[in-house]
Amino acid sequence: MSKHKDKIYKAIRAVIFSFICLCGILIIGQGFIQMDDGKLAAIKCGQYYDLEKNSLDVLCVGASTLKGGFSPDTLYQENGIVSYQRGTSAMAPSLFYYSVKEALKTQHPALVIADAGQLYKHYDYTDEAVCMTLNANLDFCHLSLDKAEAAFKVSEIAESEKVPDILFPMLHYHNRWETVSYKDFSTAIQTPYDPLMGQSLYWKTVPQPTLVGHMDIPNSGDGRKYNKDGVESFTRMIEYCKSKGVDVLLVRAPRADWSWADSEGLQKYADKMGVEYLDMNTDEVLEEMGVTGESDFHNPHHLNYKGSEKMTRWLGNYIMEHYDIDTSDTTETTKAQMEKNVQYYKDLIAEHEKAEQAED
Repeated sequence: MSKHKDKIYKAIRAVIFSFICLCGILIIGQGFIQMDDGKLAAIKCGQYYDLEKNSLDVLCVGASTLKGGFSPDTLYQENGIVSYQRGTSAMAPSLFYYSVKEALKTQHPALVIADAGQLYKHYDYTDEAVCMTLNANLDFCHLSLDKAEAAFKVSEIAESEKVPDILFPMLHYHNRWETVSYKDFSTAIQTPYDPLMGQSLYWKTVPQPTLVGHMDIPNSGDGRKYNKDGVESFTRMIEYCKSKGVDVLLVRAPRADWSWADSEGLQKYADKMGVEYLDMNTDEVLEEMGVTGESDFHNPHHLNYKGSEKMTRWLGNYIMEHYDIDTSDTTETTKAQMEKNVQYYKDLIAEHEKAEQAED
């Protein structure tokens, strides 16, 4: 009997030791994650877990076009809507479902806004820089069966990405052993609070050709082709949101290289899925927003911070008119934090504009 008990105790100790080692690998491994992206997109995904549970009214997911064009701080300032921008530059179409499902584990927003243009994206996953965007979405996600499923999907579309590396960043970034620093560990493990709520601000203004009229006449041809993995991911995302009682709004932010045929393709998909598609490139919407090619773009694909404020103000009013967003249940804790966020955002804008004036 004593020998039997001894075996049990040894087994228990082995399990506990293995669990401690696993936790150590996961925690320490975050310090090895490569932060080449100046916007620290991976960190922003990790900071999502620090939000007060069920504090969001709106969740936004998308690539850089929407990540820079949608301002959670402006949305709160104008409409009292608490939102978060959970996405990364060049967000892979196949990861939308996993990103939203992970997000809904701790939040229950009334609305998910998704960057519909990613349905057309066909990335070259042999490119190392593109593969980094895959990791940015998953590196700081908590270990779970969903992350494992996402890892297998990533390994299917990108041969260079291996499942164990995705699940355990220490394996993926082991070659950084000689360059990793204390700051890397402290930044990764502490994940400092993000007052921009996931947004990436684009400061530069690069004038673009006038946008008026570029959506007036239907283009010839059938437009772009869907990304097969993207359609599967978006479809699963929409169905999952519906099962949770969460509305989905597919959007296309203003950009200088958009066509009517491409927009019609997204409208057909939205109609098939029974969700709304909102294209903010039409003359009517551009005029209402006040977005112009002369002052509101960082480049042909991205709004700058001025264009972002204009788009978000218009979108906030649209959301309030068309969706059941109840802001009355926002807790005092979240209100206090959002007020601090808005002040930080205002100070950041003022500091930038002051520096611009000094240069002129």
